[in-house]
Amino acid sequence: MSTASLIAILTNRAFQIGRRKELSQLESVFEPAFFNWTRPQDEDWLIEPLKHKANPRNYNETIIQSHEYFAVNTLDDYRLQDRLLRGNLNELMGGEARTTLMVINRGKTIRMFENQNHAQQLKEMGLLPETAFGCMLLFLVKPKPEIFAPVLPVLKEMSSDEKTLKIGIQIRSGDRMMQNPHHQVHVDEFSAFFSCAEQIEQFALASGKYDKVKWLLVTDMKSIRESAVKKYGSEKLLTSLQVHIEHSSKESSVCANCEPVSLHGFTGAAAEWFTLSMADYFIISRYSGFGRSAAMLSMKSNSVYTVINGKEKAPITCNSQSFTDLETMSYEWSGI
Repeated sequence: MSTASLIAILTNRAFQIGRRKELSQLESVFEPAFFNWTRPQDEDWLIEPLKHKANPRNYNETIIQSHEYFAVNTLDDYRLQDRLLRGNLNELMGGEARTTLMVINRGKTIRMFENQNHAQQLKEMGLLPETAFGCMLLFLVKPKPEIFAPVLPVLKEMSSDEKTLKIGIQIRSGDRMMQNPHHQVHVDEFSAFFSCAEQIEQFALASGKYDKVKWLLVTDMKSIRESAVKKYGSEKLLTSLQVHIEHSSKESSVCANCEPVSLHGFTGAAAEWFTLSMADYFIISRYSGFGRSAAMLSMKSNSVYTVINGKEKAPITCNSQSFTDLETMSYEWSGI
């Protein structure tokens, strides 16, 4: 969404957000921040071609020649994704087409700064690779206040004074785990995340900027949250035990016979995502976009530490110089 909206601005187009019938509507948890991006539900004949094999157009010649609709479908089409970063976006977006439908599931907001056709535009807009994602999202959406009800105690702690060091820890145990939410997973199975937090705490407190520490844990398994509170104590470790946990997009690869994500689950995810973005440092799962996007929403530099799966046998190093750089984040998993 961030990438598509940035491309819309660079090509002088209005930006709207389309809907997928299987997913909760964004309007249920977010309000437009500065303009109305709501798009009515499109007809099936317009959406169906976008679900099939990646193709820059995916429409027949009659539709294309009318200049009414054009499709930019980047799903699994790495050649087209590459052209977005090197080509003239005005040409790639369908030229005179009135409406261009863009399908994308890999963030290119950081990498868009590689496109020399639009580098000057980005400079004139005042955007930087480390701020573009956060700027675009905060330009598009603001969370509805009521969605924070399940996480309100944690939100208040994360909003506390600047002398409190806040370290966000995001653990993705994986899609298979989420198929059985009652499965018991102990926090010790993900010790690398907490070893990293202890190291960050050590060098950050030594700077004299902070006088106390809070850890915020966000994870897809309730049992990890519960065992973490028992181990580290509720005074230091913040986590929401009442939030309803679901996968945000229950496709066949995740759960063969699941219902689409509920509004309850979507609301909880959005509330925790925004709360996580309030941390000073972030320890995130490499194979997940949830923590990475929350960290980039914060627009803080040199503050992200990536853990592969938390079960690493070799000791993990998290010092003031070992943070994950922007280039790495732009390539890993779903990108930014």
